[in-house]
Amino acid sequence: MIHQFVNRKTAILSLATVLLAYGIAGIGYTHNGLYPHFHDDSTTRSVAENVAENTRIGNPVSADDLGTYYKYVLGGTDAGSFKINEDNGQLKTKSALDYETETSYSVTVTIQSGSINPLSDSITGPIINYTDRDSISVTINVTDIDETSADLHRDILNGLGSAPQGAGHGGADANILDLVLIASQIGKSGETIADLNGDGIVNIRDLLVIDSGLQNSAAERSARTLTAVQVEEWLNLAKQEISRPIQIQISVSEHKLSYERGIQVLENILRMLKPRMTALLANYPNPFNPETWIPYQLATSSDVQITIYDAHGVVVRDLELGHQLEGYYTSRSRAAHWDGRNNFGEHVACGIYFYQLQADNTSTLRKMVILK
Repeated sequence: MIHQFVNRKTAILSLATVLLAYGIAGIGYTHNGLYPHFHDDSTTRSVAENVAENTRIGNPVSADDLGTYYKYVLGGTDAGSFKINEDNGQLKTKSALDYETETSYSVTVTIQSGSINPLSDSITGPIINYTDRDSISVTINVTDIDETSADLHRDILNGLGSAPQGAGHGGADANILDLVLIASQIGKSGETIADLNGDGIVNIRDLLVIDSGLQNSAAERSARTLTAVQVEEWLNLAKQEISRPIQIQISVSEHKLSYERGIQVLENILRMLKPRMTALLANYPNPFNPETWIPYQLATSSDVQITIYDAHGVVVRDLELGHQLEGYYTSRSRAAHWDGRNNFGEHVACGIYFYQLQADNTSTLRKMVILK
């Protein structure tokens, strides 16, 4: 009896060892001794309202000591409103969020780490036993920027994206994070240190003022108009700076929400500076005498030419505008200008004329009228 008992006990212990080794019934085995974990119990992200689906929400919610096989899983009260990249913990919007409906959401991000079950085969494919995990609570704040967006779009279309003559500069010690903080204040009026040019409101011009400080040359930027290339440069520099080592992170953490909102505002400006399509717009004034402005927009950088024809299709004037960056050319300072003269410098007769935009493999024709 004793011998049978010992043999039975040995068999049980052997079976337990096999189960532990092969991960049967959900029991995993070690994977390089790595156990995933988050440094904090909670964190915060923010996102602008009404952004497109799949818009990234701040930096990824990343864990350490991931091991070889892992994935990020989204859960919590409001998980249905968001998505997560299983590979890096990047949160994304599932649909547009309305600030007036909900200002804050709560989700949980879980990191799961494990190893391949040795019983996997070529038919079933690899079976991962996820045995180690850690979770973090994430609060997602929605930023109300509808009014700010409308003001930005108006400024861009009206040509306010250029620094005024005589504007001050951001100072020799200005850096890209200062610019991001200014961006987070866009739309605010009254007395504020973010109103660098003192016109009573924080707007795109203040960004160009501080950018002139970054360039150490106010003259270099003062006459330039804000472009998508410039904003992309700001965003790249800002994201690099924010991701720098711990000494930078200490200062960033003090203004974390402001930096996140500043990045979102810059991304919003970038979208506004990039039209979805190239288009020729209605000239103004129309009818006119003796001059008119011809606005247009470019979805991509391109050589631009506007040709003016009379009612019989004869070329009257060629306006060679050269290579133009993507963007809106709608204000008087940026739109094409026709003084009512032909290619020989002579005033044309009153009547109906047509103007054609050739740019970005696009050719569009519109009508205008010269009155006496």
